[in-house]
Amino acid sequence: FEYFDSKQIEVIYAAVSAVNNCELCLSLHAMMLGKIGTPSEDLKAIVDGGLPEDPEMRGLVIGAKYALAHKGIYLEREKKHLATFGIEGEKLVELNFLVGFMAANNMNWIHIISEGLELEPMLQQVGPFADTVYGCAKGQCSNEL
Repeated sequence: FEYFDSKQIEVIYAAVSAVNNCELCLSLHAMMLGKIGTPSEDLKAIVDGGLPEDPEMRGLVIGAKYALAHKGIYLEREKKHLATFGIEGEKLVELNFLVGFMAANNMNWIHIISEGLELEPMLQQVGPFADTVYGCAKGQCSNEL
């Protein structure tokens, strides 16, 4: 990609997966963001479907949400807002592609999961599964059962 590096792409993919509620994809991208040093507060915000504090990540998440809200069409006010984060022109087109690509992947994985795919053990401790029976079974749950 010309405008986004691997960390930025992971942020976009995690944000899209959170909106689409694809727990498998969200767990994978949360794991990757954790490995590259994303602050835990920002990572939790993205996984929870919110907005991170980091300005760059915040702009990427907002852009992903705008793209999903209107299926790739950005309202004029949204384009102006994204321009304040430096996302405009061809960069906006590339963002739109990344969002659409991840949304299609989410759709496919959600289908496969609904057909009985088991969650990989490496993903059971991260993302939306961290505070479920998967994480708690290993004694890593932040809440008492």
